[in-house]
Amino acid sequence: MTGFNEQRDSKLFPSVGAPPTESEVLEAIGWTPSEKGGETTNWEDAQWEITEVKDDMKTVMTKGGKEWDK
Repeated sequence: MTGFNEQRDSKLFPSVGAPPTESEVLEAIGWTPSEKGGETTNWEDAQWEITEVKDDMKTVMTKGGKEWDK
């Protein structure tokens, strides 16, 4: 690949061989559920939001990978 830069921030993605997980990516970009912590937090809603964001990220990355391959 021409112009591919293999430099990365090892603090954001500590593993070298395996690609980062969805959770690692979300943590690296600073994403958190809209309601985090506190007594009034609905943990089921937060888990649903996390699952939805991970599913959306997989969809976008899959589509981006297919476009890149073209």
